[in-house]
Amino acid sequence: MGRDPASTRRHPASASAKAVVARAPAGARGGARHPATCGIPPAFSTEAADLYIGYFENRHGEQWIFTFNRATREARLRGGDAGWASAHPVRDGRVDGLILAPEEAAWLQACWSATRA
Repeated sequence: MGRDPASTRRHPASASAKAVVARAPAGARGGARHPATCGIPPAFSTEAADLYIGYFENRHGEQWIFTFNRATREARLRGGDAGWASAHPVRDGRVDGLILAPEEAAWLQACWSATRA
């Protein structure tokens, strides 16, 4: 458990990091709390050097995945409550059409800043 579930970024050279799927880490309380109507959580390959992935889970078990494609410079946000199939564009560290809790907005800003470094 000593792992912080608030943000996960896997380095493409890591042999143990092949894919990120929006599921609670082993030992986390209760796992994902999204109803089946939210769809199937996405899976992303971490072997793609041009893809940055950020993962967030709030205290209620609600999950978000931020992706940034370094080749296209496109940032997207997906969340269980928003429907996993919907990839919301992120511009200037913000996403239109979604209401984020303060800690979720802070995490999104941190992901955005990391892709700008």
